[in-house]
Amino acid sequence: VQNPSVPTSTPTAGEPITIQWQTVNEGGASVTSSLVERIVVFNESTSQTLVNATQPLAVEPGDAIEAGEAVNRSFLFDLPDGPSGAGDLTITVTTDATDLVVESFSGNLPETNNMTSFSVSSTLPPYPDLSVTDATASPSSLQTGEELIVTWTANNIGTADTDADFQQRLRIVNPARGQTLVDDLVVYEIASDGLLAFGTSRDQSRTVRIPDGSVAVGDLDITITADSSDAIFELNVAETAESNNSATTTTTTTLAPYPDLAVSNVVAPSETIADPANVTVSWQVDNVGTLAAQPGGWYDAVIVSTDEIVGDNDDRVVARFERTSDLGVNES
Repeated sequence: VQNPSVPTSTPTAGEPITIQWQTVNEGGASVTSSLVERIVVFNESTSQTLVNATQPLAVEPGDAIEAGEAVNRSFLFDLPDGPSGAGDLTITVTTDATDLVVESFSGNLPETNNMTSFSVSSTLPPYPDLSVTDATASPSSLQTGEELIVTWTANNIGTADTDADFQQRLRIVNPARGQTLVDDLVVYEIASDGLLAFGTSRDQSRTVRIPDGSVAVGDLDITITADSSDAIFELNVAETAESNNSATTTTTTTLAPYPDLAVSNVVAPSETIADPANVTVSWQVDNVGTLAAQPGGWYDAVIVSTDEIVGDNDDRVVARFERTSDLGVNES
């Protein structure tokens, strides 16, 4: 392996890099079979192996590598973002890494010149650093089933522009009940929200509806997380760029008034012998809740069954009656 090089004068973390070299046949006979070459990139600054890959060198029939011939070779890969991709890199290229070619040459032992190493330095570019501040919820107290406006500020406190869209996750949790009430994604779109350049901020908001019922009653925790899917690589000197992406606020909910329908005074014959049979069934529906029950999709159903279990396979709905008017509180 001869003349290894990297055409880029200053490799940069997060960007592609091409390794070039020549594979030379220094023997006295032609190479007529294909072989495998190995490329290893080791970051001396972080003691990390960035690349350990093989690449075939195909030798087609009738196109042998003649004695003294050099074949130009290259390998393209992306340096990782951040410190892993920056520092002093040692690049090693080994030809015929799997010993497919039998080698010998005058005055030397075979297989000793199949490898070469060289060093290059990679630099660390500027990166964005997203943070979330000024999270608020309005109103600060509300009833279940009502709408809540959540606002926050998305900041780029890094050293590079955020030039891609990213997701902002909005979660509302009732910690007392261990329930997630809202889990919503708000996309920051450059086309509509504007480029989030370094050192700039954008106000954000989302209107959500608090679920109905007792599961949503209590002190609720609201968390907004920028770049929740890690689409943007972030970095700062303190290495907190991925841990400063969230902000929290709270709101308090109380139970809204709701209807509560109760059935009583069910009267039906204890026995009917006829085919077909006409049966008279009567019942009473009371609203024992704190809000009038509105019609619209409300039906009373008469169900016959061979047992007292409601909802199993032997239930048969024999009649349905639609409610067409309000049923006020304490009305029946």
